[in-house]
Amino acid sequence: MDFIMIPLVVGIITYGIYSFFELIVRRKERIMFIEKIGEKFDTSLLQVTKLQMPSFSNRLPFSFNALKWGSLLLGVGFGLLMGSVFNVWILRIMEGYNGKAWNVYEATSIAYGSCVLLFGGLGLLLSFFMEKNIAHKEMKQQREKEKEE
Repeated sequence: MDFIMIPLVVGIITYGIYSFFELIVRRKERIMFIEKIGEKFDTSLLQVTKLQMPSFSNRLPFSFNALKWGSLLLGVGFGLLMGSVFNVWILRIMEGYNGKAWNVYEATSIAYGSCVLLFGGLGLLLSFFMEKNIAHKEMKQQREKEKEE
């Protein structure tokens, strides 16, 4: 563990110093950019009739963020449950060990990690296919409305 600590600390300090200088340089660039725009900026562009936000009326009127987060958290929760089931199963298989063996620790940590990632990913895939299905139905309904008109 000692062999990795020195390069890791040096790397973190170097990255911190680099980020600090980059922040200062970006700030100066932004100030110069704002000054250049300020010279050429026309206040008549701020009228509501000329400057409008783009319309996304052809897109779906709702967001799927709740579905994505819900599916992800459901998958992670199910993954933790399955990880604990596999943990008990692995400990029963390895009854000869007293629980402090490295093999038991590795097997249980792999079971938890893999189940969480597997079922979290499956939850996101499920939400993707649900979004795709809903979007397909919405587009089909819009086409039917356009044909009727």
